[in-house]
Amino acid sequence: MFERLDAEFPSDYEIAESVQRLGACVKHRLSETMFHDGLVGSVEAARVTFYHHNPWYRSRGMRFSGAFSDGGGHAVLRGSFSMGSWRVVFWIFFGLFALAAWLALLDGAAAGSLDEALGFAIGGLVIWALFYTSVRVTGRGDIQRMTHIIREALKKA
Repeated sequence: MFERLDAEFPSDYEIAESVQRLGACVKHRLSETMFHDGLVGSVEAARVTFYHHNPWYRSRGMRFSGAFSDGGGHAVLRGSFSMGSWRVVFWIFFGLFALAAWLALLDGAAAGSLDEALGFAIGGLVIWALFYTSVRVTGRGDIQRMTHIIREALKKA
């Protein structure tokens, strides 16, 4: 879930032109992609960072971080996809919430007040499952979309 996915994107261009072409696809501010699908971040030869923004669903789960290097006359973009830190924090929070819910269920079962504990436990699991699903679905789509945009920018037409 929290693993980094290493990626390498060979370019048909030299580093300077690769930076320019990918930079044209990446907006510097969220306000530039407010109502349409796009990448938001920065592109320089030594540092490339961006995330995928889609105004129609919550899509800020995965980020790309990398740098261009020389691959024998052509540029190569090397980096990794990883989850945004705020998602990790919420994932841990909801995981602890679900654990607390199950501990309350066990405690309620031992004390004989199972009704309230069962409701708390089920609520905790539902929230955890919804959050897990949102992270997996939006994260997977983000990586596919970012990969497609990078490849299109770095290949000759």
